Amino acid sequence: MRQASEPGKEENAPVRYAGFWVRLGAGLIDELVQLPIFGLTYAAATHSLEMYRVLLIPAALIYALYHILFMGWRGATPGKMAVHIKIVRLEGGPMGYWRALQRYSPYLFFQIISVSCMYIAIGRVSPDLYYTLDAYDQSRYLRDYQPHIARVFTLLEGVWFLCEIVSLLANEKKRAIHDFIAGTVVISTRPAQSWEETDITAAFPERMQAHLAWLESGGEAGKQGDFSFMNFNGRDLNGARFTKAILRSANFGNANIKGAHFGEAVLNDAMLVCAVMDEHTDFTGANLADAFLDAKNFSKGNVNLRSFARKDLPAKLRHLWDEQQKINPPT
Repeated sequence: MRQASEPGKEENAPVRYAGFWVRLGAGLIDELVQLPIFGLTYAAATHSLEMYRVLLIPAALIYALYHILFMGWRGATPGKMAVHIKIVRLEGGPMGYWRALQRYSPYLFFQIISVSCMYIAIGRVSPDLYYTLDAYDQSRYLRDYQPHIARVFTLLEGVWFLCEIVSLLANEKKRAIHDFIAGTVVISTRPAQSWEETDITAAFPERMQAHLAWLESGGEAGKQGDFSFMNFNGRDLNGARFTKAILRSANFGNANIKGAHFGEAVLNDAMLVCAVMDEHTDFTGANLADAFLDAKNFSKGNVNLRSFARKDLPAKLRHLWDEQQKINPPT
């Protein structure tokens, strides 16, 4: 069941895709985070070839897992989190670990080749001569004893990086080649100046319309599953049932959620600041971690928070929980 797009909503609300410079900044932050690993490996390389050989594979593995696991878990490495960007599936929703592996696979390929060639070089050089050289000459010495194919792959890696940049700059959604491989897109998660600018799902109108049609026909959101990044801005969701639904980063700005049920729903990073609520809006058992909300809004709607454990509520709502406990203490 499909509902026609509402004029002025999905078509005109811009998605803020992450461009080259912010992604470069995120990459530089990630390199700084992993600097201790690089430093340890470099120190080993200058003082002990055997220790360098021992650390080479674990260091490369940590580097790869850092990217794959963070992307699969949070959709962003610490560097991307720091600059407020996130990787999502092209049709919306979390990318997951399999797509994270796919996205990182070109770099993993070059990394395996590089480490293999360095391993071969360590076995070929003369330790007696190696330890007489300074750090710069040691690096050149090892490079000279790598297989000839290493230089070919170094050149190919440079070409690949340039193609990634060209791809990112050449398409509207700023997708690099590895985004096309994994079916992903990188978006900005920085809070916008107005609710009209926060529609981060405008790129996925078909998915949004299908979900809205399901809700408006009386369907229960929890049975539909993942509503992450959905834009419900201004929608009339009076009495909608989002029980156990996944609503990460969903936008409920100016939406009517009077009488809506969010029991056990996951609302991490959801935008609830301007939503219209009442005493029948039920968040029992919902996860509101890092949600964008205003305690005054909850207070105006007289939303019942007493069913929550105080420690499970965001700091903004704890004083409201305290007030409700004083007015209606548990029996």
